[in-house]
This record gives sequence, C-alpha cells and structure tokens, in this order.
Amino acid sequence: GLRPALGPGRFRATRFEGEYSDLLHPLCDRKIAVDTSALKQSGGGDYFLATFSGNDIGPPGVGNVVRASCDAESVSRYGLRDWSFEARISRDGEQVDAGDGVHVGRWHPRAADGEAWEGIRWKDGNRWLLEQQAAE
Repeated sequence: GLRPALGPGRFRATRFEGEYSDLLHPLCDRKIAVDTSALKQSGGGDYFLATFSGNDIGPPGVGNVVRASCDAESVSRYGLRDWSFEARISRDGEQVDAGDGVHVGRWHPRAADGEAWEGIRWKDGNRWLLEQQAAE
C-alpha cells in the first residue's frame, strides 16, 4: 500500500543529528546520525533509526553510572572505550528511545522552559547539549 508522507517529522528528526557534549561525561565524544530516508515500522509506531556513538573511560558498564571525564589524566589512567547503539526517534521527531530503559529522552529546543540550550533531555535528568549540527 501507500506509505504515509514523512512530513515535518523528518525535518524534526534531523535536528538530532550532530555532535554533543554530555554533562555527565565531559570531553567524551557523543555523536548521533539519523537515517531519515524512510520511516521504519513496528508495533509501537513508526520511527526513524538513529545511531549513537561515542567514547567513555573505563571498562564497559561503568559509563552509564559513574560521572567521568574523558580528560587526558583519566584516559591515561583508565583507558578509552568506544561504543555505539541504535535508537528510535519518534515519527514526530520529538522523542528518542534506545529500548534499554536508560537512553530515553526528548528534544529540548533552544529557550524552552526559559533555558538557553538545545539538545536532548534524558529521563534521568542528564542533558546532551548540541555542539555542532551535522552538515546538510
């Protein structure tokens, strides 16, 4: 059958694409790439597929719990670990969910709630601040 038009959700989903700073993990890389070529379909609703990637210090499993900077001293002491995972951006381009119960959040437009930042507000209260929007 006919697939629904992607409409404004595609435009809003692309704003997730770019490089971020993570307030819980200063100086660690945070990048998001979004595939807006087509809506994926699932029982929970249509979505755009996003790939999150970056690095943290220390062994796997530590990064989500411990506040840790990727500064030179920490990297030399604990090592640097790359990671990536896939997440779903809602059809309307407002919410993100990796299905792990941790990486669940919504887009925070600049000046929303009187706060002058743009990026992702995660359900645990952490924020990823958009540093650089991906090139068109």
